[in-house]
Amino acid sequence: MPRDICQKCQYPVKTCLCSYLQPVKHKTRIIILQHPSEVKNAKNTVRLLTLLSDNIATYIGESETDFLEIKQLVTANPEHYAVIFPSEKSRPINSDPKVISEVKNIILIDGTWNKAKKIMYQNPWLSPLMHLTFAISTETEYKIRKSNFKGGMSTLESAAYSLVELDQIDPSSIFVALNGLNTQFTAQMPAQVAKRYKKLN
Repeated sequence: MPRDICQKCQYPVKTCLCSYLQPVKHKTRIIILQHPSEVKNAKNTVRLLTLLSDNIATYIGESETDFLEIKQLVTANPEHYAVIFPSEKSRPINSDPKVISEVKNIILIDGTWNKAKKIMYQNPWLSPLMHLTFAISTETEYKIRKSNFKGGMSTLESAAYSLVELDQIDPSSIFVALNGLNTQFTAQMPAQVAKRYKKLN
C-alpha cells in the first residue's frame, strides 16, 4: 500500500518537514554532483536543501560523460567555480577574500566518502578548479546516517558553512530543517535503533 505523501514537501506524511522549512536566500549558486545511489535515499540532505534554496542545481551521475552539461559551463569560466572538497590542494574557505570573491558557484559532491572520491577521480575537469575546505572543526549535526570519514559532514551542512563565508547568510534556518529531518526520522525508528544512532553521533 503506497504511503501518503505531503503534497508540499514531498516527504511521507509521517515524516513531513513543512513545519521546519524556511527558505534561504543566497547569491552563490549551489551545484550538486550527486551519486546515483543517493537519489532514492529518503535521508539524503540534498533533497532537503532543494526545499530551502531556489538557487541550486543537481546533476546525477559518476563519470565525466554524466556531467557534460555542467562541465561545459565550468570550463568556460573556471574562476567562477570552487569545489568544496578536502583534497591535497584545498585551502580554507576564508583564507583569501580577494580570490574567494571571484567564486559565484560552489560544487558539492553528494555521496559516501568513497563514492565522492570516485566522482572526483573520474572527473579530471574538477582538478584545476579552486578546492576549498573549512577552517572550523565541528561535529556534524546530521544524526541519522553514519559516516566512515572522520570529520565528515552532510552535503547540506557543507552548503550552509560555505554560504556563511561567501554570502554571510544566517544559517540557522538550514540547521532547523536538518534538526527536523533528524527528529522526524528518529521518531520512526524502533527505540533501541534510535538510541544507538544517538550514541554513535
